[in-house]
Amino acid sequence: MTYSWKAMLTACAAAVLLVGAPRAVHAACGDLNKDGSVTVTDAVTLAAVIAGTNTTACAGSNPDCDVFKGGGVDTADLSVLVAKIAGLRTLFDACSGPGPVVSCTDGTDPDTNLPIHNVPAGDITANQTWPNTCTIHIQGIAFVKTADPVNGPHTVLTVKPGTVVKGEAGGTANPAVLIVLPGSRLDAQGTADEPIIFTSGEPIGSRQIGDWGGVLLNGRSTVNRPNCLNNAEGIPAPYGGCDSADTSGVMTYTRVEFSGIEFTPNNELNIITLNGVGNSTLINHIQGNAGGDDCIEWFGGTVNVDHFVSSGCADDGFDYQLGTTGARQFGLQVQYGPFLQTGNQSRGIEADNSEFGFDDLPRSNPKFCNLTMIGARDNDINLGSQGGLFFRRGTAGTVANSLVMNYRDGCVRLDDVSTSQQACTNSTTLKTADPFLSVQSTVCYDNGGTVAVGTGTRMCAGVLQNASPAPVCSAPQYYKQLALNNHVVPSVGSCTAAGSGFSIGDACCQNSDCGSGGTCNTTGLTGPDPQIGGPGYWGSHATRWLDVTESGGGYPANVPDVHPHSTAGFPTTLADCSQIDPFMQNTNYIGAFNPDGSDNWLNTPVNSHPYAAGITHIPLKRWISFDVN
Repeated sequence: MTYSWKAMLTACAAAVLLVGAPRAVHAACGDLNKDGSVTVTDAVTLAAVIAGTNTTACAGSNPDCDVFKGGGVDTADLSVLVAKIAGLRTLFDACSGPGPVVSCTDGTDPDTNLPIHNVPAGDITANQTWPNTCTIHIQGIAFVKTADPVNGPHTVLTVKPGTVVKGEAGGTANPAVLIVLPGSRLDAQGTADEPIIFTSGEPIGSRQIGDWGGVLLNGRSTVNRPNCLNNAEGIPAPYGGCDSADTSGVMTYTRVEFSGIEFTPNNELNIITLNGVGNSTLINHIQGNAGGDDCIEWFGGTVNVDHFVSSGCADDGFDYQLGTTGARQFGLQVQYGPFLQTGNQSRGIEADNSEFGFDDLPRSNPKFCNLTMIGARDNDINLGSQGGLFFRRGTAGTVANSLVMNYRDGCVRLDDVSTSQQACTNSTTLKTADPFLSVQSTVCYDNGGTVAVGTGTRMCAGVLQNASPAPVCSAPQYYKQLALNNHVVPSVGSCTAAGSGFSIGDACCQNSDCGSGGTCNTTGLTGPDPQIGGPGYWGSHATRWLDVTESGGGYPANVPDVHPHSTAGFPTTLADCSQIDPFMQNTNYIGAFNPDGSDNWLNTPVNSHPYAAGITHIPLKRWISFDVN
């Protein structure tokens, strides 16, 4: 009987807790029978109390029964107690609880009409809760800090569903930013009805990219730097530690916007930054919107993510480096031309192993499935849009069942010799021994070209056939093998005239791939049109953002429709994403949204703010927004 109780309770806890290494806790908390230790017997007793069959063990408000420290006795206490006994890692340490609710006595927010709680620059060193009954104003660099990141007690910042958090605009001199340091945790469990919004402290209509510094989760997972440790960009806060199962907490139905600050070139704060975040962290339904640098960036780490959005950022949509692994499924990236950085440097995915050593280990090898990636080639006033899938600096990884369209520099870019070594074993053979770089069952539509819709011809770019030292395969050779063997469409072009060192018939994506004076025939290689753009869908290429920016605060009556309205010419053989990584599920379609329109996961219930009647201009109706002001 004892074994069956333990099995049942452990299964219950595993469904709601974050698994990891055991944690030392105070013995009295949870010691219901007062024998000096916490055992399965105590869990059985607590289960009986909750079920109502034991009315004496917790009589008189026995504090040892309140294991979660939530102010009562319920299933949360049982889950934490079971985790304590089983040596599982939980979001909250046993007997710590979510911490007190902060006061809301710092004035009234003009946008929400709710009272304000100001968060000054400095350290948060004890559990606290930010409520949705007031608006939080971050006034400087706020660290959530744990003195002993390994053993705790682990500091947890709880942000309640429906809370609006504003970063005050201070520029590079005094940036507002939230940094969750190693060992600490963010409990931001927004919901579809009540999302959590991190936004600018400037008035709505006057917000700009780069107003504040965004949100950083600094974990203790793997990083391919010395001793598995590194310092973050922008604000040199530490992260890393080679604990792949580390947790930085929970982030769901959360949007971060109007942040991202560049201090110096390649030293920036992004919108959402995941530094060495471990795979016991729960992240889904997140959005980086309207940012001054990358929307979502991973620096190492093993975290898995699903349902994630990058929109209107100045630099890359999704950026990873420094030994990033883990799985990511159902992602949307949309470039907004007027925000892109000048100089053709903004990519859909910018994929690196390491700038410090292209072959540093562990090698970056993340898995992506079901992406919809939409470039801004035709409304790019700054010439910033570059490659859709930009692979460099020795990265491995997989992109499968995805749609890549309308990028200025091409669909796939293979940028250096070290990266070619992860892609191919020779000019006609793809590498298949892990780690390898692979694009599978993916549609490239209308990439390349510089003028109007329908003129794109460049499927790939990057390493040339005459590079020195010679690559294992050139970008055109790699793309040709993707088309022949991995169900990537369209096929690559061929040289109809060739310069020195090149031959007629060689694979090519543009004339320079055929040598000086050579000619590449790419006629008709724009790829199959998914009909996401166009009348009746989400705007034309040139006006793609008008539907969402002219609808009032970025919340149109209906969210953008970005599912393909045509699959003619799409691959019929798809990758099984669940076989690529067990975190992901198998799907029968390409892109982030089912072509039958049945799963627009952007479209969530439209509800008014429950705590401020009559508020119509604060963006809380949906977790998703495409507002640019």
